[in-house]
Amino acid sequence: MFYRFADFVLDAERNELHRRCGESQEVPGASRHDPQHGTEAPWTPGTHALRTGSVIGSAVATPAGGPMLVIAGSISIDPAKRAPAIAAALEMMSATHEEKGCISYTFSADLSDPGEFRIFEEWESQQALDAHLKSPHMAKFQAAMGGFGVRGMKVQRYEIASVGPLG
Repeated sequence: MFYRFADFVLDAERNELHRRCGESQEVPGASRHDPQHGTEAPWTPGTHALRTGSVIGSAVATPAGGPMLVIAGSISIDPAKRAPAIAAALEMMSATHEEKGCISYTFSADLSDPGEFRIFEEWESQQALDAHLKSPHMAKFQAAMGGFGVRGMKVQRYEIASVGPLG
C-alpha cells in the first residue's frame, strides 16, 4: 500500500469506495481531472482509472480502438534525493496528465523505503505512449533523474485486454 504524490489518496481507500458505491453512483465531494477539457468532473467508480476510455463488461475499450497499455515499475534512488525527486515527479505528472492519450499517470513513494518509487501509467495507444516518451517534459525529467543517484530501475509494458474486480 502506498500514497500517491499528487493527492495522498490511499489506493486501498479508492478501491473500497469503488466496492461500496458500485459502478454508476457518483461519490460526493470526489472529482477527477479531465485533461482533454481542462475541467474537473464528478468522480464515479469505474471512471477513476479510465478517464478517457470506457469499461464495457469486462473488456477495456479505448478511443483508439486497441488494448489499453499499462506501464508499471519501480525506480530506486539515493534516499537523500527524495525531496527533489518528488518535486520533479509532481511536475512530470502534471505535464503528462495534459497529454492526449494519457488515461492515468502516477508516481508513488514507498512508505518504508525512502529511496523507492513506483510508477503506474495507462495509455490509450502505442502512438500516445511514443509521443509521451519524446515530449519535452520527459527529456527534462530524464535529465533531472541523473542527479538523483539512480540505483536501479525496472519498468515494464503491458497490453490490457480486459479488466474487472479482484474478487
